[in-house]
Amino acid sequence: MPRKRNKKSDSVELRLLEAELAHRGQDLDSLAPRMGITVGALRRYRCLEFSTPYLRASVEKALNFFPIWTPATTLEVRQRCFDALGFDPACIGFLELQRHARDRGISTAGLKQAELISTFLAHFAVQPKPKS
Repeated sequence: MPRKRNKKSDSVELRLLEAELAHRGQDLDSLAPRMGITVGALRRYRCLEFSTPYLRASVEKALNFFPIWTPATTLEVRQRCFDALGFDPACIGFLELQRHARDRGISTAGLKQAELISTFLAHFAVQPKPKS
């Protein structure tokens, strides 16, 4: 999961995000449709430095799981989960995540969202990466 916030590294990571977008010939506004939000909302989140793990995960997913805030190895597992299940556990709400867990026989009793996300990722971390 993304680490705790640090103002100095947040600034560096935002520059990394902007540099990656520039490298792809895109701008920040181009992420909005891929995140399922409006451009105005995306700009507000940028002003808040994408302050929540959910927003940060959504940005990385919109960039095809490009690591900005999350270690590349964790993103690789999130992508495997997305490819296999059709959702990234870090990018859906807690109630939806609980429903997916129950559908797969995973107990959700007493688990917080981060723990439930980790449960999904732990399963896919041990699965071999599908060959392309």
